[in-house]
Amino acid sequence: MPGITFLPSGVVADAVAGVTVLEVAHGAGVEIKSACGGVGACGSCHIIIRCDAGGLEPASDREEEVLEKASGLTLNSRLACMAKVTGDVTVEIPG
Repeated sequence: MPGITFLPSGVVADAVAGVTVLEVAHGAGVEIKSACGGVGACGSCHIIIRCDAGGLEPASDREEEVLEKASGLTLNSRLACMAKVTGDVTVEIPG
């Protein structure tokens, strides 16, 4: 079963392949902002992949389009509401 490590809290949560990082976070009690309710419209659930980027499905064109709205982007930025788990991954939730 894939696992997600959330930084800076250090919480590690089991995930089922195909679910989003946001769903796993909510299930584990990890807060990630999602002003649009996780429907992929706002970019507020911006996360940064810190390790094992291959543990997520590739970003869709729609995700990359919405991601442009987020602040503090890096080359490893993703949206938690659209990033689907395929394996182990470590993500940082920006302050």
